[in-house]
Amino acid sequence: MKYFFKTSTPFHSILAFFVILFLYSTSFSQDQKSITIKWSEPLQQEVNGIVTSLPNFEGQIYAEGEIYYQFIEEVAPKYDANLTLVDVQTGSATEKEIAYLKNNNISIPTQAKWKAKVTNGGKKRLLLFSIVPYIQKDGKIQRITSFTFNQQQIATFSANKVKSFASESVLKPGSGEWFKIGVTQDGIYKISKQF
Repeated sequence: MKYFFKTSTPFHSILAFFVILFLYSTSFSQDQKSITIKWSEPLQQEVNGIVTSLPNFEGQIYAEGEIYYQFIEEVAPKYDANLTLVDVQTGSATEKEIAYLKNNNISIPTQAKWKAKVTNGGKKRLLLFSIVPYIQKDGKIQRITSFTFNQQQIATFSANKVKSFASESVLKPGSGEWFKIGVTQDGIYKISKQF
C-alpha cells in the first residue's frame, strides 16, 4: 500500500509558522512587572541631641553608601532572565527627605539608577531588582513611586554550567619530595614514620 502526502499546502505552511512562533515565544517569553514603592512618613532618629529625619519605605536597603529599594521574588529553580527597566513614575519628595539627602551628601541621579539579577540564595532561585528610589527631574528631587521592568526569560541548559578546577596541581615540580610506592593488592595502607 502506498501513501502520498502533500507537504507544501498553504495550510501546512501556516500551521508550521504558528508552531514555530509558539515554540519561540514560550522558550523566550517576555513579561512585564510593575512595582509600587510603599512610602511612609520619615523616621526620626536622634544622635547626640540632633534629630534627623530618615527616608522610610518598605524594601529599603543600604548598599555601597547608597539607599535602594529592593524587590525580591522567588522564581523556578532553573529560571534565568535578562532584566531591563522600562518605566519610572515619580512624585514629590518631602522637605525632610531632601534635607537628609543633602546633609549626607547623597548624590541623586538624573536617570534611574538600578541593578538586577537572577541568583541563588538560601537554596532558592531569586530575582533581585534594586533601584535608587530618588531621581532628579528639572533640578528637583523626586521620589520614585513605581517602576516597571521587563523580564525576558532566556533558555538555560546544563551544558552551560562552568566547572571550576584548580589552576595548578599539587603534584607540580618543586612542591616537595614525592615518592611512588607500588602495591600488590587494592586496599587501604598505613604508612608510618618508620617506613
